[in-house]
Amino acid sequence: MSSEASGGSVRTFFVFTDLPKHIEYRVHPMPLLPEGTVLRIDRIPLRDPADRRRVRIVEGEHRVMNRRLVYSTSSGLLQYLELAPAT
Repeated sequence: MSSEASGGSVRTFFVFTDLPKHIEYRVHPMPLLPEGTVLRIDRIPLRDPADRRRVRIVEGEHRVMNRRLVYSTSSGLLQYLELAPAT
């Protein structure tokens, strides 16, 4: 087990469900977050993978709609959080 996971945090990726394309954004290791948790995002610039010049800014409150945990033999436990704007 990596030192990150043993400290209570795991490698985390945000997946924004309101974007037209599926983009996984890696963030700093975070503790496991349950569905329904609301996160305040100050500002994340996301680049379009097909056209790197196109940037979309994501900010505001987002709710964890789904959490998927994956175990990788090379990376350990990974957390994918599907986020939607909190309304």
